Amino acid sequence: FKVFDDPNEMRKAIEEKNAINNKSRIVAGYCQRGFYGNDPQKFYKSPYGVFVAGIFTCAGATRALGRVLDFMGYDWEHVNENQWAHQWCVLKMDGKTGYADGQVGFVNYGNHPSEK
Repeated sequence: FKVFDDPNEMRKAIEEKNAINNKSRIVAGYCQRGFYGNDPQKFYKSPYGVFVAGIFTCAGATRALGRVLDFMGYDWEHVNENQWAHQWCVLKMDGKTGYADGQVGFVNYGNHPSEK
């Protein structure tokens, strides 16, 4: 919870989080139009699989969202990369650490819900 002294600073923080959240939902929308699984070309683990080939895993959804975050100017980390576990992006938003999940399309501050 953060208290803002300046309403313009608060608006900027809201707009920043909403921008990332909207992009996460777009990536999730691409995932929903495709199918979860693998393919011989291994497109499933790349942005190409999500955006073009219509096949994905959480690794591909994370890399697709990460690519979008790159274009937005955010530094991000790939959580559980190359592991048999759910994967997502960790990044700084409004000076706080948060997460963005391209497979399910949500963003928030703090730890991802699957982290204990």
